[in-house]
Amino acid sequence: AGTRMYYTNNVLRTKTNTMGSGVYEFNAGAGLGMRPTKIGDYITFIPRIDYMTQWAHYGEKNVKDLLGYHFSMIKGSAAVGLPDDWSLGLGLEYDYLSGIFSGDKMFDAVAPTFSIQKIVPFTEKSFLMIDSMIKYANTQRVIQNGYDGFPIPGVFADDGDNLQTALNATYIHSFGPAGKFLFMPNLGFARTAYLKNDHQGRVDYLFTLGASGIYQFREWLGVQTFINYSKMFTNEKGVDLLDKSSKFRAWDAGVALTGNYRF
Repeated sequence: AGTRMYYTNNVLRTKTNTMGSGVYEFNAGAGLGMRPTKIGDYITFIPRIDYMTQWAHYGEKNVKDLLGYHFSMIKGSAAVGLPDDWSLGLGLEYDYLSGIFSGDKMFDAVAPTFSIQKIVPFTEKSFLMIDSMIKYANTQRVIQNGYDGFPIPGVFADDGDNLQTALNATYIHSFGPAGKFLFMPNLGFARTAYLKNDHQGRVDYLFTLGASGIYQFREWLGVQTFINYSKMFTNEKGVDLLDKSSKFRAWDAGVALTGNYRF
């Protein structure tokens, strides 16, 4: 479980008339996994199932009713560990989003995923994690009360089925007594191609750059500070459809508190 409070300078993710807002998020989840199963001498197999739910409130009164949401996800997955710190992941998830105040359903989706990850160690206290993911979201959008598929960044895409591909790199360095301090810069790029409804043929590109610092008070409790920069742009079809939302730049900065218990 965790809570996150941050400020964004562009809450509507638009290229003009930007508006800032504070954001408060709370999330809780649980996962159940089996112990690794050996397949031959070099491969391990780890199946698991996860559930996560998140609530978000926006401080800016002009957007709080529009953007406040409740998101839930349940996912079954299997990780396949390979030699030389490579791993593969297969998953199937169900996502559901609703307005936090009205309770109206905004969308649900069934999404298979495939991922590949490589860990590059440098020292005992630092390593680079590179991962790539492909996800097909079979989405059922619901339009209610004037809502017309407004995108909530990082949670769902806004018009039917889409294919998402992403590449991310995160450097992790621990230091201090017992390695309780973590510094994690990260870089990411994502492409989303829309395959259905009015937005068929639209392709979005999202570039992200950020860094976070974590202090682990206890094995089960940590506090984090973070800053993220994101830049989005789209193809010609997207420009025609989205107008002032066809590209944006945004800075987000804040703190988070996270607790976990493993048994």
